[in-house]
Formats: sequence, structure tokens, C-alpha cells
Amino acid sequence: MSRVRRNIARIGRGIAGMTQERWAEALGYSVRTVAAWELGEQQISSEAVVRMVDVTGQQVLAYWYLVDSLGAPGIIPDIQVTELPQAVLSLLRRLRDFGRKERLDHLIEIAEDGKIDAQERESYDDIMDELDDIIQAAMSLKFAKEVKNADQEGSGREARCL
Repeated sequence: MSRVRRNIARIGRGIAGMTQERWAEALGYSVRTVAAWELGEQQISSEAVVRMVDVTGQQVLAYWYLVDSLGAPGIIPDIQVTELPQAVLSLLRRLRDFGRKERLDHLIEIAEDGKIDAQERESYDDIMDELDDIIQAAMSLKFAKEVKNADQEGSGREARCL
């Protein structure tokens, strides 16, 4: 199954609010190279992505680059950038539900003997799926958008993310 890759160069430039020329200058690359990235004609190097993160302050660009470069969905959870309140509530809900199901105690019981037997396998897999959801929610929180208040409106880019 083929996934559409994010255009990290275009997203980063949009965050920075720069023209292609200014973006190229800030990154230390030619306008031709930046245009090729944005058109999908040339692959972005990890070094260029690090520079994009430095210029924008947005670590999510490097995260997305890693997810897209790996080309193996499911290994690293893909995240969507959401607003901070939504990300916090999503993570807290998942943690609460995990605790209510007494998953930690069950995981300890499964791991006590150092092996997962046949009758424990389904439960173990369910716990791992829930932990994957918690990790994904935590990563979404890490890259969440801060909601600007009236005092911040003219301040340019947001402190944590998109």
C-alpha cells in the first residue's frame, strides 16, 4: 500500500512564513534545490531536515521525515498535529482507560515467568496495542499546537509547533 509522503520542505517553509528565496538562504541551499524538494523532484537529506528544524523550531518536521523515509507504516506511529487541549485530553483518556482495565497488573503477571504462553498471547497483544495508542497520543502531545491568546497573536510562529 503506497502512502502519500508529506512535503516537508513546503510545510517547513509555510511554518517559517518565508519565500522560496528566503527559505533557501536560511537553509544554506540554492533556490533550485528548494524548488526541486517542493516539486518532489529531489529527495531531502537528513542534514537539510535538521536545518529546517533549526530555522522553524518545529521538531515534528524531523519526525515526519523519519516516518516517511522509513516507508514502513506501523513501526513508528504516524501522528497528526492537533491543538494542545485535544492532545492532552486524548492522552489522559487513554492512560485512564489503561489504568481502569488494570493492564499493568496483568502485564506483570504475564511477564513474571519471562515468557508469554498461548493463553496469555491474546491479552498481551491487546495490551501492546493499547500501549501503542498511548505512545501515539504522547507523541501527538509533544508536537501539539498551542492555542494563541490575544497577547500572542502578532508574535510570529508558535512556540512548540504548527
